[in-house]
Amino acid sequence: MVNRSFKQETRFIVFTDLDATLLDKHSYDWAHATPALKMLENKGAELVLSSSKTFSELCYFAGKLGTQAPFIGENGGVLAIPNSHPISRQIPDEPNHQGYRTLTNGLSRDRILLAIATLRDEFGFRLQGFSDWSALELGQLTGLSVAQAERALRRQVSEPILWQDSPSQFVMFEREVERRGMKVIRGGRFLHLMGQTDKADAMKQLLEYYEASFPQATFTTIALGDSQNDAGMITQADFGIVIPNSKHSETLVLEGRGEIIYAPQAGPSGWNSVVSELFESL
Repeated sequence: MVNRSFKQETRFIVFTDLDATLLDKHSYDWAHATPALKMLENKGAELVLSSSKTFSELCYFAGKLGTQAPFIGENGGVLAIPNSHPISRQIPDEPNHQGYRTLTNGLSRDRILLAIATLRDEFGFRLQGFSDWSALELGQLTGLSVAQAERALRRQVSEPILWQDSPSQFVMFEREVERRGMKVIRGGRFLHLMGQTDKADAMKQLLEYYEASFPQATFTTIALGDSQNDAGMITQADFGIVIPNSKHSETLVLEGRGEIIYAPQAGPSGWNSVVSELFESL
């Protein structure tokens, strides 16, 4: 355990969801958040992308956003740390891939797909997932380009699905999924079937690496998201920020270990507004 009495500096880590949070839900653009992103850069804050997106997708967005920080993929199932980042020393034996040291948590996608096939056969559940679609079909469903959809299909530890059965059947589906060591996480557009891990677990794991690498620092965490799969991450942060999502009938109402802030607008405009105000107050 780090002795906080000797700490001399405060560092900020911003954990953010992407779709309908930092990214516009239609254009996948973050232009309206640019002022706040520049403020974070000037403050030396770490911008940790935390999303249901794949490693391939997050590599792309990290490059476009210019962040050299670690990122969390597939709702906490994938943790990637740049080889050049100081905290990479905490996991020296992990495999290297495209300049990142990567860790996976939970169950493999192959095991998850096998479970889905078994459940379909045994119970006749009606659902479709990413494994059922081509890149072109996924693009038509989501508005992604074919290239973007191809990156989205490169999943390691999760399977996004669309439920096409009754609510009563879904109750049974959740029960059978749990019996097999998995869980269903509700995202903005899809349900995500995965092992027993989530964004909050990956956030805690990553924070431990930061604290071990910078024992002189006290870390203040900020987490932003719009969906139920962000709830644990938001409530675990020192400052949890809920971004409204027009696709949801109700905005998340949460109680956290720190302060919970509700953004006035959806998407990158709301992200920009609340992050700017928060850092000005800090």
